[in-house]
Amino acid sequence: MPTSVPGNWTHPTRVTAISATGSRSRICALTSLATPAEQPAQHLQLLQRASSLLPGLRQELLAQRDADRVLKVIARAEQQSALPTYLNLTQDQIGFELQTDITNGLTPEEADARLGRYGPNVLKRGRRSPWYFKLLKNLFSFFALLLWMAALLCFVPGVDLPQLGMAILMVILVNGLFAFLQEHKSDRALEMLQELIAKKCRVVRKGKLEEIEARALVPGDVIILEAGDLVRADARLLEAFEVEVDNSSLTGESSPARRYKSDQPVLIQGKFLWIELPNVVFAGTSLIQGRARAVVFGTGMNSEIGKIANLTQDIRVEPSPLQRQLRSTVYAIAALAGSLGVVFLLLGWLVAGLSFLEAFVFFIGLFVANVPEGLLPTVTLALAMGVQRMAKRHALVKSLPSVETLGCTTVICCDKTGTLTQNLMMATEVAVDGKTVSVSGLGYRPEGEFVLEGNSLSLDAISRWTTLRHLLECAFVCNNARLEKAGADYRVIGDPTEGALACLAEKAGIRGTHQRLHLNPFESIRKRMSVIVKTDRESTATVYVKGAPLETLECCDRILIADSVRALTEEDRKQIAAQNDSMANRGLRVLAFAYRDDAELDGS
Repeated sequence: MPTSVPGNWTHPTRVTAISATGSRSRICALTSLATPAEQPAQHLQLLQRASSLLPGLRQELLAQRDADRVLKVIARAEQQSALPTYLNLTQDQIGFELQTDITNGLTPEEADARLGRYGPNVLKRGRRSPWYFKLLKNLFSFFALLLWMAALLCFVPGVDLPQLGMAILMVILVNGLFAFLQEHKSDRALEMLQELIAKKCRVVRKGKLEEIEARALVPGDVIILEAGDLVRADARLLEAFEVEVDNSSLTGESSPARRYKSDQPVLIQGKFLWIELPNVVFAGTSLIQGRARAVVFGTGMNSEIGKIANLTQDIRVEPSPLQRQLRSTVYAIAALAGSLGVVFLLLGWLVAGLSFLEAFVFFIGLFVANVPEGLLPTVTLALAMGVQRMAKRHALVKSLPSVETLGCTTVICCDKTGTLTQNLMMATEVAVDGKTVSVSGLGYRPEGEFVLEGNSLSLDAISRWTTLRHLLECAFVCNNARLEKAGADYRVIGDPTEGALACLAEKAGIRGTHQRLHLNPFESIRKRMSVIVKTDRESTATVYVKGAPLETLECCDRILIADSVRALTEEDRKQIAAQNDSMANRGLRVLAFAYRDDAELDGS
């Protein structure tokens, strides 16, 4: 029976219980791993990891006689594992560990109690400085202090330089306000992460489906997901039907990842990391297609995206190279101006016969003259121009000195397979009729031009180009994605590659409705997707296919070229394969398109 173990743990702890069995020569010892109740996600991860590791070490562990040696054996085995492996827990085991009913979900009373225990499903903000403190920090930086001193000295009676003093004060205020506004505008990294797990979600509570605020989700809740939904918390799949997810917020990979129900107690070996397990979905990701039912085990800061947010809060701010150089420059200027002023103060007072007040006024004038009032705004303006140029390339700069730091960077090391991407899929080239048409545009906004040999193609020219029009119609019809306007931009509901094709078709003005009669979804064996449709302009059925170029080419025996259909020759196949290789060698993802009309379907 469940019992509470005394102690207030904030991290996983090994607990050992010893019990006598009635015989002097025999003692039973039970060692278990206890994790904080507020961290069910970490508990499940450790449980699945330890369950895969410990059975193979059973004999070696039994041979040990103290706890330190047991831990050394486990640590050595952990290091020898090239990649983590996990023992998949069954749904009943998941329900037991989370103390929930995986069929009917939690009761409202239990959900409220857990909300008080685990806290709301939100990303907590780190300790933030008030806005006025940030403003004062920019107004009274080390260099600004030197300018403040120079400005105040300009108002000393006898110096009579009020215009210069006012000019220096204006420089300080404008520069401080500009730097503060830039920092305030850019300080939104955590807020952007927070938006990924905001709004509402559908949950099963006491056997009833209801919609609640995502912040009210707790471990043990059963949630319902459909295509286009954002996942609001880390969850284990209970049911999954043709589920594909976009994990780019965690992995950076724009390719969709398949997810499916797995209820067998099998060992998940090989290349799977925790965030790549095939039966787990994570907060901040989205369902591209399919529908699913899942049980929540990680919310808020205990989710994977919460751990990322926590890392951003723990970063220790260090002075940039530019700030260190400016500090050294200010030290040098202050020392030079002060020493020269003192020297001439003594010379004027002791040698030139000036009174001490007159010599001191001369000292003030010399000090102010040596302070470079224009240096601070010049540096700020140069950095601001760099920020604006980076903003045009969709780079968010949190503080102005970071621009110069990035300029000093010579090597960037990143944990990223393949190539660095923008997490956007865009159709940039169309090879048709032996010609290559370039396509402009950024992201999924359906705006851009089709350019052939330096000349832009009008929508009328595209519609009259039979081969190109057929290709674009295939891209539009043989597609499960759709574009959705999100504020000033567009987002894809569905597969990013299909979203890029839908965007390509809309740029060419390809729209309309069609009746889908049958769908053969893409699969790794066929390497193609096909649909049978009836368009609003035709009463006959047409098969549209898209897929891997070489595999699709093998299924074809005719080619539409120069507005006419003819037999596909061996020379045509070689040219198409060469074109495919040329585009693939430039890092492009290549798809082929094909179709059959109704007459061919009837066999006539």
